[in-house]
Amino acid sequence: MPLFLNAQPIDDGWFEVGNSNYNATLESIHYIDENTGFAVGSGGAFLKTTDGGFNWTAYDIGHDYSFKKIVFTDSNTGFLFGTVGKGGSAKTAALKSIDGGNTWQEVLGTEETYPFRDASFPPDFEQTQTAYLATGIRLFKTTDGGNSWLIKNTEYSFSQIEFFNESVGITTQHLGGPAQITTDGGETWTVIELEDFGGVIAIDAVNDTVAYITSQTHITNTTDAGQTWNEPVSYGTHISNMTRLHFYSPTSGYRYVGSDSGLGMIHKTTDSGQTWTQIYMSENYPVHSLFTRPSANVDFVSTGGAIFSGDGTNPFVMRASGIINGTLYNVWFFNDNQGIAVGDKGTVLKTENAGTTWSSYDSEVDYRLKALYFTSDDIGYAAGRGNVIKTLDGGETWAPSGNGITSTNLVSSITFTTEDTGYALGVDVF
Repeated sequence: MPLFLNAQPIDDGWFEVGNSNYNATLESIHYIDENTGFAVGSGGAFLKTTDGGFNWTAYDIGHDYSFKKIVFTDSNTGFLFGTVGKGGSAKTAALKSIDGGNTWQEVLGTEETYPFRDASFPPDFEQTQTAYLATGIRLFKTTDGGNSWLIKNTEYSFSQIEFFNESVGITTQHLGGPAQITTDGGETWTVIELEDFGGVIAIDAVNDTVAYITSQTHITNTTDAGQTWNEPVSYGTHISNMTRLHFYSPTSGYRYVGSDSGLGMIHKTTDSGQTWTQIYMSENYPVHSLFTRPSANVDFVSTGGAIFSGDGTNPFVMRASGIINGTLYNVWFFNDNQGIAVGDKGTVLKTENAGTTWSSYDSEVDYRLKALYFTSDDIGYAAGRGNVIKTLDGGETWAPSGNGITSTNLVSSITFTTEDTGYALGVDVF
């Protein structure tokens, strides 16, 4: 795989600068052994470590899909699933590697006209070569080890799927709906009756018999591949729809609960969900995917190219991150080489070499910056959700400059007609 360091030209004359792989929203992480792991995400981001996550290298694998999930079924055989396009034009694509992630080939092209939802490789995959792939309203099945995928079901809107073997699986066909089970390889599905359980928001299968499902108020598990379910355990409070389950043994696992504001917490259980202990909380790094290595070290990926690692007891340590935690909204160039970019969580970046590399500066604010205007190479203004800030040294230091503008005025544009006279446009005009 060629190391992704230089800008890659594309057909319309634009090319990427700043190596956004390191700043991507990472969606999935997977280790094939204690030291070799992969993290993937938006914009074709593909990162690899060979030293247990201490150092990560970005690669260009020839596809710029928004990668959602990476899975290895053995040390050589891996699968990458993602979405091409956005909104109503989003399509699913799938790639396969047979050389440990060095090269990838399409096994499901972008002719599938619905976005990717989930994929499940049962524990007996090596023997049966059977796995499942869910898109918006279709369930695909492979019986040849993932080389080809055929439509199996088009009657449901599949959200999450987990299969115990080549025939038996469970699903949440939409968040907040009932859990359902199939015993005929996805041909038909039957609702799992759980009294007072509520709609299912997350599922996770541990092996060929044990799986967990959770609602906003309860969690329960099965030890016989979904035929019977244990008495649901109440959380005692409502949890968010932004919840993920990750069990690394039949009795031990993690639960992430997030919110729209970005605040999120990881809890751990060692008694099949009877009790939970909080081990992580963050306002800036939501958990998108968790993975437990053979040593029991647990890793998760987040926004801004962030990768965290922990042992399940001590605080998580950030092993990698970009310099952007979120989205950039505006850019201003003083000349051919020097420029400023601003974005989420008060991000201010500056380049001195036409965008090849960027340095991060402290804006002294943590809200989204959308507006940007400079009256000279030194004096400039940035504004967004909350206020206006001003720099006198070309963007390296900033101070409040929004006296009279309150946090309810979401400034989306700012411009100056002279050195002293300027206008800020938001809910009102100032």
